[in-house]
Amino acid sequence: MAENSKSFPLSRRAGLFAPLALFVWNAFLVHELFALHYGRFMHSIEGAYVGLARWIAAHPFDWQWFPLWYGGIPFQNAYPPLLHFFSAALSGAGLTPAHAYHAASALMYCLGPVTLYWLARRFGAGRGAAFAAGLVYSLLSPSALLIPAVARDLGTAWGARRLDALMRFGEGPHVAAMAWIPVALIALDRALERPRPLRVLAAMAALGAVVLTNWLGAFALTLGTGCYLLATWEAGGLRRFVRAAAIGAAAYALCSPWIPPSTIRAVRYNSQHVVGSYPLGWAQGAAGAAFLLLVLALWRLMAKRGVRPGVQFAALWSLALGAIVLCRLWFGFYIVPQPDRYHLEMEMALALLACFALQGPSRRAWRAVVSRTGKPRLAATAVCLLAASAAFIQTAHYRRDARRLIQPIDIRGTVEYQAARWFDENLPGSRVFVTGSTRFWFNAFAGNPQFGGGFDQGIVNRRIPHVSYGITHAEADPERVRTWLQIFGIDAIFVAGPNTRDAYHDYRDPGKFEGRFELLWRDGDDRIYAAGRRAPGLVHVIPAGAVVTDAPGHPYLDVEPFAPLEAALEDPAAPSVETEWRSPHELLVEAGVPAGHVLYFQQTCHPGWHAERAGEPRPIACDAAGQMVIDPGCDGPCTVRLYYDGGLEMQLCRTASAGVLLGLGVWALVRRRSL
Repeated sequence: MAENSKSFPLSRRAGLFAPLALFVWNAFLVHELFALHYGRFMHSIEGAYVGLARWIAAHPFDWQWFPLWYGGIPFQNAYPPLLHFFSAALSGAGLTPAHAYHAASALMYCLGPVTLYWLARRFGAGRGAAFAAGLVYSLLSPSALLIPAVARDLGTAWGARRLDALMRFGEGPHVAAMAWIPVALIALDRALERPRPLRVLAAMAALGAVVLTNWLGAFALTLGTGCYLLATWEAGGLRRFVRAAAIGAAAYALCSPWIPPSTIRAVRYNSQHVVGSYPLGWAQGAAGAAFLLLVLALWRLMAKRGVRPGVQFAALWSLALGAIVLCRLWFGFYIVPQPDRYHLEMEMALALLACFALQGPSRRAWRAVVSRTGKPRLAATAVCLLAASAAFIQTAHYRRDARRLIQPIDIRGTVEYQAARWFDENLPGSRVFVTGSTRFWFNAFAGNPQFGGGFDQGIVNRRIPHVSYGITHAEADPERVRTWLQIFGIDAIFVAGPNTRDAYHDYRDPGKFEGRFELLWRDGDDRIYAAGRRAPGLVHVIPAGAVVTDAPGHPYLDVEPFAPLEAALEDPAAPSVETEWRSPHELLVEAGVPAGHVLYFQQTCHPGWHAERAGEPRPIACDAAGQMVIDPGCDGPCTVRLYYDGGLEMQLCRTASAGVLLGLGVWALVRRRSL
């Protein structure tokens, strides 16, 4: 898709200087971020990412089951892992996990304008115009100019929205994915231009890098790819579309062990019902179809008028993203879940569109000035001074924002750190219930599994969000809370009072615990209570008749069906159980299991889990709480091995991934021999 195009005299000498200048410019803007350990925005979700990097570094190459969040989930459900792998690698090189995360995020932040420059160049922009696109993306936030709510949130229409989102809301993976999107589009264009094994592999890897970094970025890339294929339709039409679809399918197969269909289903459901309320219905389908027709109409109009492919792509992508964002923030109507978050990608598309749209008029204006004055050097000086003045003003604005946003704190003085360290030191290995910002930061400082976590879209057990919400928002129900703590194997609970130091105030009735639960720790208005369980641990011997297979009614309020299970878990005559975690995905259980009894494993039920006794497989069933019931087939002492391997789905995904690599290798070998 690359085109030869002339540029301004100054830009002809840019060469590699332009992308390097963009990187250095952005590094100057956010240079404090490269050295930051802990920032002042404790409400940010970045604590969850620090916790993930910490866990990955502590468990190298054992990334199957993630036991720390939501009663246990498949590792790939914790979050797309690419940025966290990078952070963990930096952590292994000597940085703390928090420092590693911020250094990785700073690097990707600075690379975003650079990759946008490369995309503009690939799609036909001159060096000057491409540099202008990267500079606009670096120093201007179009969403703040278009959306009053964003301007109010920033305090000005000239603020640094991308940096603000990174620091205040923990959008490190989102920002990183946006830096990968131009690389993916460039690699795909190269692969379609000349399909060769290495080019196709590069396209697959780049497409996968976006998906393995952030789900929002993956959707924005999908829209961008569709717009790109429309804009370049004349270069190959349906044949080019089919090739792109084949590369996309192969890219998914290559990455499928990290994004299997079950993870996609979980994210799709939870993004509609857990992280806000965005149910997709006929209205969203109709709106989506209408905007698709609008995109197609704009494409046909531009194609008939001979608009260059680069301009077509930028315009179509801006329209697609703008429709999603502006419909929500102007009219309150959503087309996809969490639509307002795509305003960052919209800014990238608009910067690219401005680059292409202004390139022609700028050239004509340049020629007019030169022809009238006859002094190209004077005109160039005037243009440069004007551009430099605007860039200087915005650089000053952005540096002011950076100094305000990137401020280190002493993490040891926060309740998030203090509560997590208390749990880690006094109740090591126990599952706990924490909420608010303490939940996000918890596993950055503690190795305890928690009932919550840092990425609600990855939840597998659909009862967990209801129970979490009920415990914090229902009033005067301590006994109901006690029941749920017993059912889910929770040993202690962190309660934030009205004057809590936690960044959120989740509890409507924190006083319902006072005098009814044993107080373990207190600091100001923040408390930790014991759940009062008879038998700590996550595996118990219970009568088979106590298993609850059907629990109709409200998922939090109606606890009566679970009374037999709670009684069995609290039975003082129940046999003791010894457990040994051999790895995060393997557990050895030793217990005396009388006839008619089963093992109750308080871990999220998933088909990837297996049980065996004496080398023979034993059945696993899911109960009404979404946890596992194992029939060991014992009548007395027995040893049961529980292990997770992802099940048939993961085997198929690994086979598909290996098959893609093998196919590329065979293609490369055959092609080499035919030359």
